[in-house]
Amino acid sequence: MRTPKTIFILLCILLFQSCTEDVDFDQIDDASIQTSYKLSLVYVDFEAPDFLNIQNQEIPYTFDLIQTTVEDSSQDYLEKIEITVITENTFSRPFTCQFLMYNAEGKTIYSLQPEVVIEPNSIENTTILEIPQEDLHFLFEAAAYGFIFELPPSANQINSTTIGTLSFKSSMELFFNFNNQ
Repeated sequence: MRTPKTIFILLCILLFQSCTEDVDFDQIDDASIQTSYKLSLVYVDFEAPDFLNIQNQEIPYTFDLIQTTVEDSSQDYLEKIEITVITENTFSRPFTCQFLMYNAEGKTIYSLQPEVVIEPNSIENTTILEIPQEDLHFLFEAAAYGFIFELPPSANQINSTTIGTLSFKSSMELFFNFNNQ
């Protein structure tokens, strides 16, 4: 009966013995948390009347505007911005789309390049645009974001009987790295 008691004591001693190194609590200074946030921007379906004026004449562009501001408290941690654009165009005309940022006075402060080219009669197409790191500050300076849809000149005019849809979906993903600086 003494043997099990001795084995138990030996096991307890072995279990409380450790083969680890000393813990370095200064490692917490090197910790970082990487995360991303995805925001919907614009989802719109344009039909022929959206590209016509009151006299049923084709207009060269249309736009959508989002008024918003982003607090700059996280500006030091922002590493990258990606804008994802998903398009589908059943018109027999190409379109271009440009992403702009405006200040509080309504002046353009940033234009993302390149423009998104939407080919005629195209099925779902995904384009990912990245705002360069040196331009990330514009996100915090902007009071509004705009999307301008341009209709380049063509002999194949859109009119009130034209059948087609331009579908446009977009989102913005912000990539952060929160670390001790």
